[in-house]
Parts: sequence; C-alpha cells; structure tokens
Amino acid sequence: WNYNASRAHTTRGARKVEVRLGGELLRAVELRQASGIVAGAVDHATVLDFTEDPEVLRKLAEQDEAERRLLPAALADPTEQAAEAALRASFRSTPPRPPPSPHCSQKTQGRWGGRATSATRSSPLHAAAPPHSAPGSNPTSPPSAAGAGGRPMVHNGGSSRASSPLLPSAGDAPRGRVLRLEILSNWGDNNYFGLAGLAVLTLGGEVVPIEAAQLTADPADLNQLDGGAEDPRTVDKLLHPEVMTTNAAYMWLAPWQPGKQTHSLSITIAPPSAPPVAVTALRVWNYNKSADDAERGVRAATVLLDGRLVSPPGGALFRRAPGHAEFDYAQTLPLRWQPPSAVA
Repeated sequence: WNYNASRAHTTRGARKVEVRLGGELLRAVELRQASGIVAGAVDHATVLDFTEDPEVLRKLAEQDEAERRLLPAALADPTEQAAEAALRASFRSTPPRPPPSPHCSQKTQGRWGGRATSATRSSPLHAAAPPHSAPGSNPTSPPSAAGAGGRPMVHNGGSSRASSPLLPSAGDAPRGRVLRLEILSNWGDNNYFGLAGLAVLTLGGEVVPIEAAQLTADPADLNQLDGGAEDPRTVDKLLHPEVMTTNAAYMWLAPWQPGKQTHSLSITIAPPSAPPVAVTALRVWNYNKSADDAERGVRAATVLLDGRLVSPPGGALFRRAPGHAEFDYAQTLPLRWQPPSAVA
C-alpha cells in the first residue's frame, strides 16, 4: 500500500520499484498511487506475485478475503471515523462544477473510457447545499434556461458563497475579458496533455457562465492529427458535468508537440462590448483516465488575463489526478495581478 497521509501527500508514494532476491531481479513494477482517504484504501494496493502456481495464488486469494472481513472492525475505530468525517466535510466546502454547456459534444463512445460508466459519477457537490449560502437564497434553485439571444447558458446552479480568505477580495480581484492558460509542462507523457474539467470563479465563489464557443485551444484536440477523426476528447468536454470519472470521453486531450512554442487554452469570459469580469480563481480537474494516463495531465501553466499575468511567474502547479473516481479531486488556483517586477 502506498503512502496515504492525505490527497495532496499521495505524491510522496513510491512509484517505480525493483524487487531483487540475492541480486536477482524478481519484479520491476510501477506501484499504484494511494487514494488519499481511508474508505476503499485496501483496494488501492499493488499485488506483486512471484509465482504462477495456481495453488499458491488460491491461498493468497483466501488470505485477502479473510483480511477484508476484518476491515470493517478496523474502520469502526472512532479516531478513523472522525478523520474521515472531517475529510468529507472539506470536500463539501468547495465550489461545485457548473452543469454542461448545451453545445457540448455528446460523443461518448465507451472505447475511450478508462473504466465503464460505473466509474462515472457526477460530483455530490452538485446536489449539496453550499455551506455559505446567502441569507434568503435558494441553494437548490435551477439555473436560468436562457441567456443572451435566447441561447441556453451554463450556470453553477448555486447561490452566493462567502469568499475564501485565500481568494482576492472585490477590490483586489483582477478584471478582464479573456483568460489564457499557457501550458508549460505535463506530468511526464511525451505525446499528449489534457484536462478533465475547468470552471472560472468570480466574486463570492460564483462560477462564471461559459459556453463551448467561448473555449479555444491550440492545439485543439487529437482530431487534427492523421487518423484522429471522431475522437470525442474535444475542448468543449471541459464543461461536461461528469467530475468523478475515469471515462476519457468526458475529458479534453490534445497532442503535446515539443517543438511547438506554446500549448494554450483560451476562455472568453466577456465580449468586448460587455464590462470586464472579476476573476478570483480557476477550479480545475486534471486528466484522470487512469493512474498511468494521469501523466497526460497539466503540471504547470501560466495564466494571463487580457495579457497580464495573474498566476505565479513560474506558473501555477496543477496537482496530478489520482487515476480513480473515489473522490472529487478538484483544485482551486487563486488568481491575482502580478507586479511588473515579477513578470520581468
């Protein structure tokens, strides 16, 4: 079982391991990353078998089953229960992801998924009442059905929330019309990079409404490659509501081109004729098809608002996705204007 102190600290776990006996290599394996929570942790073990003897494997399976029967008693420990309750409460205190754009492509062929749809669940945060609802608000009220020109719009479906002390206040929040992410690196894949989802937060933790037409990427997706036609992992999937999933059909994936100067994602949050929008943070879900394919997720990116830097000068660090669908692994990245000296 890999290192499992918390979701953030699972990156401390061992990854590539060689097992030797008397100098002779028995196995060279890549260990599974831990889940970061107690529930289901036993299922994230990496099993190293050094034999193919059916009788030995049968006895090992019997031993595993015996240990599973003892697990409920171990998890009944009050200390473990309190830690688990606190962790789950922290999940509920984060802003939800918006519903999908009606223009989001619905190509979801099962062959693109990591696991089948049983591993695809909408975040429980969508249905939960926000912990800081404004007085008199209705946290479960449905989003507006139409925006400008009668077109359906994407709304967060929630009410106002108190601002986090980590996010800029109304007076300090950057304001602009176009957010641009310049991708600096991924988590190790030589060929691809992508994200599973993205939301732009404004004052009070509200989600800025975004349509698919407001997203552009360069490179756009795998469909621009030879043989990539009909790949469903297009940039509009960043607006899809499925968060806790390993089905790659609900994610965005693009080719990583080492010789290319920039890999970018742009989000138009307001047209030129509209007032600039206050932006406090990005809410991101990294590429999560599997533990191995999590290497395709974005690792670092600089964020600019109307051409001005709002992320740390060296880029914001994106957490690697866990590669499973056991919890909502979203990450909030605060955005602030950077001084000219930092840009230089």
